[in-house]
Amino acid sequence: MLRKLVSSLTVFALALVGITQAIPAQAWPDSTTQVGTLTSTDSRWEIGAVGKTLASNMVYAYVGGQDENRYIRAYTLSPEGNLTEPVDIARSNTSDVFFQFSPSESSWVDLDGTINLLYIKFDTSQLVRTSSLLHVTSKDGMTWKAPVVVATISSRGTDPCVQSLEQVCGIGDVTISKTASGQEALLYGVLNADGTKQIFFTTKLPGKKWITPASINTSNYAPYQLELVAAGKGFVATWEATTGYNEPVRLMSAFSTGLTAKSWTAPQERRNTSNLRSLGLLQTSPTKYAVVYSEPTGTPSELAVFTQTFDTRTNRFGAAQQILTLTNVSYLHSLIATEYRAGQSALLFSTYSSSSDGNNARYILFRNGAATAQWVNQALATPDDVYQAVQGASIDSLGHLSIVWLNNNPADSATSLFLSQYFRGNHSDVVLGQESANYNVGFSQDGDVYVSSFFMSTISGFVRIRSDAPTLTTDVALAGTSKVGKALTTKLPMIDADSVGQKWLYSYQWYSCQFQVTEVLAIATENCSAISGATASSYKVKPADKGKFLQVKLSVKSDNATQVQFSASTLAVK
Repeated sequence: MLRKLVSSLTVFALALVGITQAIPAQAWPDSTTQVGTLTSTDSRWEIGAVGKTLASNMVYAYVGGQDENRYIRAYTLSPEGNLTEPVDIARSNTSDVFFQFSPSESSWVDLDGTINLLYIKFDTSQLVRTSSLLHVTSKDGMTWKAPVVVATISSRGTDPCVQSLEQVCGIGDVTISKTASGQEALLYGVLNADGTKQIFFTTKLPGKKWITPASINTSNYAPYQLELVAAGKGFVATWEATTGYNEPVRLMSAFSTGLTAKSWTAPQERRNTSNLRSLGLLQTSPTKYAVVYSEPTGTPSELAVFTQTFDTRTNRFGAAQQILTLTNVSYLHSLIATEYRAGQSALLFSTYSSSSDGNNARYILFRNGAATAQWVNQALATPDDVYQAVQGASIDSLGHLSIVWLNNNPADSATSLFLSQYFRGNHSDVVLGQESANYNVGFSQDGDVYVSSFFMSTISGFVRIRSDAPTLTTDVALAGTSKVGKALTTKLPMIDADSVGQKWLYSYQWYSCQFQVTEVLAIATENCSAISGATASSYKVKPADKGKFLQVKLSVKSDNATQVQFSASTLAVK
């Protein structure tokens, strides 16, 4: 979320790092910081983490309202546990102008660290009503640029779409994806004034404008649960389509053979049945992308979970495969799909049952395309009346799964927030706290976990899990010959095998010493001085170094801690 094997291989790989420097050493977050509180009277209707800044602050955003005011606001949670006062991203002074956004579906972080957020603005204050899809950005989560309009849809009060009770006129579901090179793409559904339904696609290169949106589907079926992933040379999309409540649901798909709207293929129906629900679309292997969905089996309170997998080598979906049967379940909620990293991805969900023993937290782990169903913690789910719910999940760069989840056991009147970690051949659970609150979880790719909680008017930024400096089990050393014209290289130290999960950044500074340094130190000696410009992992010995003793300073840094070692020096340069 193999682990003992992975741990052993990691130790071996880290040893190789000292020679090749091809892979950064890793460390798993292992410390907890209690954070401060903030009072806010804002109503919060939809809230979530939207990304971590380059300064390591997690940015949260929420949509809400108070009296006639409607707004989207943002605040940040720092590694030290400090919360900032919420600031406006968008605001209106009338309830006729309101906003909508989904943090998990419409926010992302650019390669340069820019926080991005898409939201919909509905304006029903005029005869001609509008819904606009807007794009805003920020570097720090507190200062936001003016919004850019991506698309606008208009309607009148007499239009057929206004009379429909199935969907609000204008722009509906929005979902985004981006390629490894940073190209961004989005899909959004539209209910037009005449009652027809469409799905639009648009894309942009880093630093460029969005291209004019183009329709990839028009039908009489309303699109919901839009999913989009970058796959191969293009994109894959899935969605639900239906004519109304209690009507059969069609699971639809389409894919593009390139990165433009013109390259999209005609949509195909993957499944058509009553009470079908799309659970997620996620990468499961280097070339495969699975759409996961559930449907009733025909037995009361029983659901079957299926996958259909798209292969970029053939540009085709495979046949449906059932991977799980859930009994004593009414429906699934709290759906979360992780990124695909180190050969793994996961789909998490919570089950709801009208009885007392079916409210549990589960996940499906995909490893190299194969799916296995797991409990987050079956032991704690065993007693009757226990309620479990997934709050957030992520897979770090080594493929280690981290889940934050609630466990409520009425027998002991405790609601506990757990962090579960699946790595190194074991499964560990940490109780983050016991409060009656709403929790919002943010993850960074390097393994950090931020949790912000809300209770009444208090934003308490409950806790943050963060990493410490790595435990170095060997010392930095030098390889090569201390002779003019020859190259010296840095041999990195090994990191404790129990420290796995977060990327560490390495920096170097070479020193020239008057006397030999015979041991590894944490500080520089007085007879050594830094060589200007010598900041690479290797150093070519120069004529000016003749007779001197050379050493390297190695800094191993995370976002909040640094480990420093000064190597023993070479012999006198010849």
